[in-house]
Amino acid sequence: MTNAPGRVPRPDIALGMVTYNGERHVRQAIESLLAQTWTEFRLTIVDDASTDGTVAIAEEFAARDPRLRVVRNPRRLGYIGNSVAAFEHAASADLFAWASDHDVHAPEWLETLVTGLMELPDAVLAYPLTVRISDTGQRLDTPPPRFETRDLPRVVGALAVAGAAHGFGNMVYGLFRVPALRAAGVMRRVLLPDTMLITEIARFGSIVQVPRELWQRRYVGLFSLERQRKTLFADVPWYAHLSPLIVNPLILAWNVALKPGAGNMRDRWLGARMTWRFAWRGLAVATFPRIRSHRGATKALRAVYRTLAR
Repeated sequence: MTNAPGRVPRPDIALGMVTYNGERHVRQAIESLLAQTWTEFRLTIVDDASTDGTVAIAEEFAARDPRLRVVRNPRRLGYIGNSVAAFEHAASADLFAWASDHDVHAPEWLETLVTGLMELPDAVLAYPLTVRISDTGQRLDTPPPRFETRDLPRVVGALAVAGAAHGFGNMVYGLFRVPALRAAGVMRRVLLPDTMLITEIARFGSIVQVPRELWQRRYVGLFSLERQRKTLFADVPWYAHLSPLIVNPLILAWNVALKPGAGNMRDRWLGARMTWRFAWRGLAVATFPRIRSHRGATKALRAVYRTLAR
């Protein structure tokens, strides 16, 4: 379905693809975005000083499609710096989404997420069900993570995200309202930046999950903090060598409760409650690493969160 007049408002939409030595999959990733049924968007590909053929492939597409432009960093910034750069190239838009250089989007991905946001004025982020695929494109036998705060009061939703949300790596590739994304800090220079961003943005509105499998997320390696340090930063800051269980709650507390401009007393109270739940959730997951995949244990842990956070 194309953009039918009168059905959905036409916001200004920008997509930012971050690339780094992604020539193996970047062609498929770009093709999936340019084939969207919602055609009115602009795509900026920001390459982080790749040393392979990634830029040549991107420029090939840019020569054929005026919606696409390619920007190449003169030196490597790391994933966080490159993601911020991709956002800044599109900061005048109403809606924004990041895209990776190795994932695949269904043709209805953008149209469905735009509709999800436009139908819920309070929503600040919409994302679909995620299909995990291997490096070779085979579907992995893992259920799509499910989480949203649709229809919850804003305070309740924000506390739910801070204390019990999961699947942050999926949410961060959803479609954001730009003012809320900017207010949430875009992407902090910390380990686990997706977790920080989604937690902070939950203060400004609801998170909506569209119950359709519209995004294939490619897994090319196991998670580790050491791998994150190498990927996220060109120059690793000193605090990134400390545990995010300590650093991230402190940074969150400053941003949402303590710093000047964090809001009125009600906002600061909410920020303090969020920080407590955020810290407790991190400690619990670190202590019980399998708890996220055990539904009964997760429900029990949420009850503990509610009791201790009163």
